[in-house]
Amino acid sequence: MMISETDRNIHSPLAYSMEVSSPARFHQLILRLSDGPKAKGLCMVRKNKQESPFIRASSNEIHKPVMAGEIADIAKKYLSGDTSKVYVDGTLGLGGHAGIILSELPNIFLIGLDRDKSSIDLASKNLAKLGLDKRYSLHNDSFDNFYEYFEGGGYQSFDFMLLDLGFSSFQIEDPYRGFSYRLDSKLDMRMNPNQKLSAYEVINEFSEHDLSMILKKFGDEKFHYRIAKAICDRRPISSTFELNEIIKYAIPAATRRTGGHPSQRTFQAIRIYVNSEFEQLYRGLIKGLETLDPMGLIVVLTYHSGEDRIVKNIFDAAIKGTCRCPETIPCSCGAPKLFGFPIPRKGLRPSEVELKENPRAKSAHLRVIQKLDFGSSSQEIGSAICRLIQENIPLEKYVLSLSSGFKRGTT
Repeated sequence: MMISETDRNIHSPLAYSMEVSSPARFHQLILRLSDGPKAKGLCMVRKNKQESPFIRASSNEIHKPVMAGEIADIAKKYLSGDTSKVYVDGTLGLGGHAGIILSELPNIFLIGLDRDKSSIDLASKNLAKLGLDKRYSLHNDSFDNFYEYFEGGGYQSFDFMLLDLGFSSFQIEDPYRGFSYRLDSKLDMRMNPNQKLSAYEVINEFSEHDLSMILKKFGDEKFHYRIAKAICDRRPISSTFELNEIIKYAIPAATRRTGGHPSQRTFQAIRIYVNSEFEQLYRGLIKGLETLDPMGLIVVLTYHSGEDRIVKNIFDAAIKGTCRCPETIPCSCGAPKLFGFPIPRKGLRPSEVELKENPRAKSAHLRVIQKLDFGSSSQEIGSAICRLIQENIPLEKYVLSLSSGFKRGTT
């Protein structure tokens, strides 16, 4: 039986493993200052109602897309009108953002993609409830392949792309997916269950050096070497809670008493590697910039520094374009500026109101770029800029070449 940390006993204030999201949240500081065993005696028992995460995820009251108001306002401002527009949602999820945009803009046609077949099925049901059946096509694929689905609809480009790089609650809370360090489940972490490489192979078969590099590169984990060594010393490891315990004792006690969950960075790094998330984001953005229609937009929601760095660097390079002038002086070479920022360059953050209603949105960062109109030369200039980006910011900057015999994303 899979057990959630939220279903475990909530012990006295001296217990280091109290559930932080419980009504006893005020004890959090005391918990961090204690590294002792669970206290004996009276305890509160928290019983959660057992229900399918898929059923819960289909409820509009539970599923709240992040920064939906800001994204809908941007879409309405630039896409409103009688002209038909193509909207690519590369991370469809449960269709929350898509449903809002399609409902408010009747001139929009959606091409929705998601690597998770369960997400596609749920999004299809949610959009069907809104009476939007003839205004979208959904595909179980990674978003860097979005252009492969243009031909069936007679499209060659698009007007709006949304990439919400966060995870849906039902994915995190599904005890069979292995995404959460708060659920005792089999090590998996695959967005596409048909993919060969899972977290189990990474944890149990990759070399100590490769594990260390993955944790450092994709998780910014300060103790990457210590954790990698501890993992290799304790193999085989089959569950998330087993991995939690190993990570916990690999990190110095003083560090464990401060900050967030000790497994957070490790789980993030393994998940990113298993699902080739940085490669997918890089390729999707490059192809998106090249395929985007004049006056169209690409909107990206990021949730951690690694993916946000990729978006920021590629967007900045697109704005600079073919200009060769030093960054410290104004452009004097006359290079055309094909892209611009329709919102401040630094992007937007969730409002205080949204953070109170949805604390999971805390780390969200919204960035937007727009392609300007240079007439018939727009496509040629765009292709030149994308080639320049790939030369100056190669994909290798964001990925790793490891000695392990697995290929990321192999199906």
